[in-house]
Amino acid sequence: MQSLKFLFNRAFNIYRDRGLFGFVKSLIKFLTGSINSRFNRIQIVWNYKKCRIRQQCVKDTDADPLKLVWVEPNDINYCTGTISSGPNQFHLDHIDGFTAKSMFGAVMSGDWDQSKTKFSDLAVCLAIQQRINNKINWEQTYLYQRHVSLLEQKGVSFGRESKKGLEQKIKETDYIIQNIKQMGYKSQYELGTGQPLQEICVNIGRDGEFLFNGGGRHRLAIAQALELESVPVLIKIRHTRWQSIRNEIRTADTLESLSNEARQHINHPDLEDIVPSAWVD
Repeated sequence: MQSLKFLFNRAFNIYRDRGLFGFVKSLIKFLTGSINSRFNRIQIVWNYKKCRIRQQCVKDTDADPLKLVWVEPNDINYCTGTISSGPNQFHLDHIDGFTAKSMFGAVMSGDWDQSKTKFSDLAVCLAIQQRINNKINWEQTYLYQRHVSLLEQKGVSFGRESKKGLEQKIKETDYIIQNIKQMGYKSQYELGTGQPLQEICVNIGRDGEFLFNGGGRHRLAIAQALELESVPVLIKIRHTRWQSIRNEIRTADTLESLSNEARQHINHPDLEDIVPSAWVD
């Protein structure tokens, strides 16, 4: 209360001494300074958290493990690994992706990018498509009905322990849908969440294909249903063969010296940080 009283008295004195114009000018300066100060604090905390996370990341790739890449949502068609049969307390479909936070920045060989499990097969993806495109009530979706069944059987589903809590949780998706429709898709930094790893998470297969890794399934499904042009994603793991293409482009002196395979990917979103602007059409 003392600080508010001080500010009130200060405002009154400025108005008395400088008039209305001087008061408005001082008010604008004060508000601008407050906003800039808050923004600077948020930015400092954000950069500190990213620095701490980077220290834990694998350093197999030349790319920043926490760089954001903007991609077309409908270019993410498949998942990493398979969908397990049994639900957990949060999701009906468990994706056997790479879960360790320290794996950001990893490069791996093998056939982990060959499962061809469709993202559209996830229950939440189907429900959101029905909700947005067909205007179906949540209660009519398999997602809702299955969560209610699990709640009755196990006492918890979708992280909720009551039907009312479950309904509130599912209907929160409506708020996200409307917010994205009205404001556009925002990154976690733009939203001020303080959570750099809460973006949609993908991996990149041997041929440059984006593979959903398990984080941000609701937002990706919404972005696909709304046919957004692009969304920000974090890349956790790159296939060894894809990293070889990055290495070739990064070390090449001219566009003409690249292999045909590398040239085919010159406009790939993951390569924007290393492809010279003169090479791009």
